[in-house]
Amino acid sequence: MKVATAAAVIGVALYILSVIVVDVVVVHRSLTQIDARLNARLTLAQNDIASGDVPTAVVRGSAPSTDDEDDPPIALWIIKQGMVLATTEKAPILPPREWVPGIATVTFGSSTYRVHVTHQGAYTVIAGQSVVAERHLVSLLISVEIIAGFVLALLMFAAAFIVGNRALAPVARARQRLRDFTADASHELRTPLAVIEAEVDVALRRERTAAEYQQTLTRISSESHRLSRIVHDLLWLARADNLNAETSANQEVDVADIARENRDRFEAMAASRGVTFQYVAGLEVDGVIIATREGIDRLLGVVVDNACKFAGVGGHVRMTLRNVANRAEMAIEDSGPGVPLEERDLVFERFHRAPSDFEGTGLGLAIASEILASTNGDCVIETSALGGALFRMSWRTASQFVTRSRP
Repeated sequence: MKVATAAAVIGVALYILSVIVVDVVVVHRSLTQIDARLNARLTLAQNDIASGDVPTAVVRGSAPSTDDEDDPPIALWIIKQGMVLATTEKAPILPPREWVPGIATVTFGSSTYRVHVTHQGAYTVIAGQSVVAERHLVSLLISVEIIAGFVLALLMFAAAFIVGNRALAPVARARQRLRDFTADASHELRTPLAVIEAEVDVALRRERTAAEYQQTLTRISSESHRLSRIVHDLLWLARADNLNAETSANQEVDVADIARENRDRFEAMAASRGVTFQYVAGLEVDGVIIATREGIDRLLGVVVDNACKFAGVGGHVRMTLRNVANRAEMAIEDSGPGVPLEERDLVFERFHRAPSDFEGTGLGLAIASEILASTNGDCVIETSALGGALFRMSWRTASQFVTRSRP
């Protein structure tokens, strides 16, 4: 609102300034044209007087040759020793005053005239033209400008308000996201800290057996590990929020190589949960993409760990790499309960946990989402043939970037 108001005020100020300039130019041009006509008429009258042709009643001299039929008539007065010797038809009566050579604006009753005064020998010659039409035009112009200015101010305010809201929407969303992230992070960090503090307080209230102390230390260790995971994940997300600084570090990496190098780790991870892990990839698969090795390694680890957790004891997890069109596609699927349709747009939100009995920080898939975004990857969640969830992640292969960059 304040930005829109400031923009409208600045726009109106500039509009008023431009209007003033336009009005000054219009008035100056109008007066210049009137002065040119009056000077031409005075010249004709002076020539008549110089030739001895001095009228004594009504001046019927011709108008300047440059006049148009629609131009207002020019009134002419010839005065000698304070007495009006001749005037043009319908010329108003001169007010009593001393007429000195020059240009003046004189009011004749209800009319206003611009007059030029000059001396020709013993005669004073005055030429004048009514400026009522010009003033009416200027008044009409100002009225139109005021109405246009009011409408312009409203339009500028509305435009600035709409554009400002759209421009600030990402900032507002980022600010809200930061507030939500801070609140969720504080909550997640507070829980293990509160448990550790409570365990320590209870342990110090009285003497306990070695077995009781060991149980307390075991619970403290468990919460410490949880706290360590949360902090580690938060650090990853903090780095992911500064993607512009890290994008330059992207290079060509082979997803197939990273998957093969981590196969033993993934199998061990699955075995520790009683899950069977299988990796399938063809020999001719082009898995070279533009990314960071560390990011892809962490991405695959997060998604495989998530799949193993939901597959459960006796479950099965399969990771498949293939080429689809010009993209390298990594599919990770499990035999777990799957992801409901209403949850598929939410699983990548920070601290979001799907309804289940499994514990977690809700940050793993958020990290996966940030890594995908930083590597221009896409992810689609589907239902696996194994019965559970299928995370289908894909990237444009590096060869496509090279081909497009060639002249």
